[in-house]
Amino acid sequence: LIKNLAISTYIFTGNGLWSNPANWSGGTLPPNPAPAGSVIVINGSGECVLDVPHTIGSGAGLRVEPGKVFRVNGNLIRQ
Repeated sequence: LIKNLAISTYIFTGNGLWSNPANWSGGTLPPNPAPAGSVIVINGSGECVLDVPHTIGSGAGLRVEPGKVFRVNGNLIRQ
C-alpha cells in the first residue's frame, strides 16, 4: 500500500514573484511557515523569485523541478 503523505501541495506555475497568488496553482500562496506534510513545488514557466521571508517547517518539503529557476531575494528558513 502506497500512501501520499503530503497534506497539501503548492505548485508555483507562473513566472516572477512568489508573493503573487496568480503564480500559484489554484491562486493560493503556501502558508508561512509551510506545515509538516506539505510540499512546495517550483515548476513555473519562468523564474520563481522568493521576494518575501518564508519558512519551510519541519516535515515540509521544497522541490525545484529540473530546469526550473528558484532565486531567493530574502530569507528562506528551513526548520
